[in-house]
Amino acid sequence: MVTDAKRPVTPQDLGAFQPVSDPQISPDGSAVAFVVTRADLRENRNRSSLWLVPVAPHLTQRRLTNPERGSDRAPRWSPDGSQLAFISDRSGRPQVWIIDATGGEARCVETTERPAGPPVWSPDGSCIAFAAAVFDKPAGWEPYPGAPPGDRMRAGAAAAFEPGIGAPEPNLTKVITRLKFRLDGVGYAGDRRSHIFVVPADGSELARQVTSGEFDHAFPAWSPDGRALYCSALRRDDADLLFRSDIWRFPLAGGEPACICENGGPMVDIQVSPDGRFLAFGGHDGRSGLSTSSHLLLLPLTGDGGAAGPARNLTEGLDRNVGVSGTSDVRPTRPATAGRWAAGSTGLYMLVADRGNAHLFYAPVDGAPPRRLTAGADRAVCDFSVAKNGDIAATIGDETSPDDIWLLDGGTGRRLTDQNPVARELDLVRPERFRYAGAGGQPVEGWVVRPRGGAPRGGASEGREPGGGPFPTVVCIHGGPHAAYGSHLMLQFQMLAAAGIAVLYTNPRGSQTYGQAFASAVVQDMGGQDFEDIMAGVDAAVAAGIADPDRLGITGWSYGGYLTAWAVTRTSRFKAALAGAPITDMYAFSGTEDLTGLMGWMSGLLPWADRAEQLLARSPVRHADRVTTPLMLVAGESDLRCPPSQSDELFTALKRLGRVPVVYIRYPGEGHKLNKPQHLLDYYERMLAWFKHYLRA
Repeated sequence: MVTDAKRPVTPQDLGAFQPVSDPQISPDGSAVAFVVTRADLRENRNRSSLWLVPVAPHLTQRRLTNPERGSDRAPRWSPDGSQLAFISDRSGRPQVWIIDATGGEARCVETTERPAGPPVWSPDGSCIAFAAAVFDKPAGWEPYPGAPPGDRMRAGAAAAFEPGIGAPEPNLTKVITRLKFRLDGVGYAGDRRSHIFVVPADGSELARQVTSGEFDHAFPAWSPDGRALYCSALRRDDADLLFRSDIWRFPLAGGEPACICENGGPMVDIQVSPDGRFLAFGGHDGRSGLSTSSHLLLLPLTGDGGAAGPARNLTEGLDRNVGVSGTSDVRPTRPATAGRWAAGSTGLYMLVADRGNAHLFYAPVDGAPPRRLTAGADRAVCDFSVAKNGDIAATIGDETSPDDIWLLDGGTGRRLTDQNPVARELDLVRPERFRYAGAGGQPVEGWVVRPRGGAPRGGASEGREPGGGPFPTVVCIHGGPHAAYGSHLMLQFQMLAAAGIAVLYTNPRGSQTYGQAFASAVVQDMGGQDFEDIMAGVDAAVAAGIADPDRLGITGWSYGGYLTAWAVTRTSRFKAALAGAPITDMYAFSGTEDLTGLMGWMSGLLPWADRAEQLLARSPVRHADRVTTPLMLVAGESDLRCPPSQSDELFTALKRLGRVPVVYIRYPGEGHKLNKPQHLLDYYERMLAWFKHYLRA
């Protein structure tokens, strides 16, 4: 029952939410630093600031930094807990800043580099390590034989040119010689490489580059004695062709770096145990390509910091992806994580997503089975950190509650923040878990969000009383394909429900949180069982009296955009479709996406291989003449993951055929994800208007 105190969700509520993220508990467990992000619709930008909440009851949180000065992120406590280092663009470019935990003015640890990723304190608190992309070619290097003057720097990407005030416009011509020369959200990287730097925390000296060579390095971690840095890298000439990395140790006093762990797949988030006996990291061996589920691995170390044996998989028996939570459109994107060490180095805490829920687990180093620590269904732990006393700070939310900061102390949970009271003003509909048989009888899970006032399934007359259905229904498909829906607030689904439209969202084949076989089933079968799973969900929702078969819509973003475009070439059941950032031509996509191998990973096929015809056979543009559904295409003009040329192709084909209404929305300055608040507001309003018109809602 809707009360007078509640109101329906509208696109304008985008600016009312202030998501929290990156909770960092102090070493003594007395306070938690975290990031608050808000959408500034007037300035059309997202602003983030650092906040501090004491753990002791009845003490109030306070803001540490001013979002009007710039966007602040990645707070990290000094070892003694007296200071916080963070990354901010308040000086016009990303830099390391330090602020006292008691407040006051922050100071900049100025570097010529642009730090990326969180700052990493040395064990004694005297230095900070960070990763940054730099142009680091030797003096005699030329991008190609006979290159004219200036091409050396042009190969370092346009970002290397920063003219001063009054300076003439630089020549921003891009000279490209490297395979991985671009990355969505970053832009054109050219021949820059990511290296590890160390800078004194007091800013007394310039940053010193620790790594070298034409290789990328990431995830720096200090040895307990502060004499070396570990990092992830693939130091070989064909690195751009491979999706894998090794662990390297770089001594700071000189000497040759050493590879201490080779791996068949990528590895992230290196964490050295407090006692120096182990190194933990997230990753996998690549046995199922990039569809392989990530695990928590443990490498024993010798007294001098080398490897004492092979890495062990602490989570092999879980058959779940480690370090992920799920999809939410009111939460900032979180970085890749693995585990966090417990006091005494006896084990690691980690996130494990299972059947749409995300929980905190503990994995002992002795090889005992990991155990779940957080209780309750239909909730999600998104991120966390651990204090020296064993207390844990985490962000936790569910389908109708935005994430807040919680303290997990001795197995109990206590909420520390109430950052989004606006959620209590809104008539947020709790989704119903929806299970059905997918392709071949495979059990598939999803959720249904009924419109405001819609009776839940199992209500009077099975929910078929007035207001109980069937409803106009939009099918929503997640990206990835290895993302997953789950126990997370999805604002756009609530907007549709407020407009009188039910939402069906499912985890078809390819989704994570259901095990390795389920996730990798999509390889060499894009548009196959995954599409059949989705359509089986539609049939089940119609049979249950939830979805009106004559008023069905479909939408998705990225891989979900692909399946949306694919669906309208397979069936005429949908009255309207919206495909965001879709893949429409797999053949062309193979050479235009930024990861330079994504298509081979997802489909198992390459355009020059014997079975390349299969790429075209599963490409929506190849079957454009079958489309009878009105289609809206949406793309970011700077999307380097699923380039707008993919939307161009399908739009052009449908316009030339002239058989169905088709409209194309392009957002300037946007990458694969819409980030600018005005663009998000515009997108939500267009989505609602499109489906309300065609579904007669």
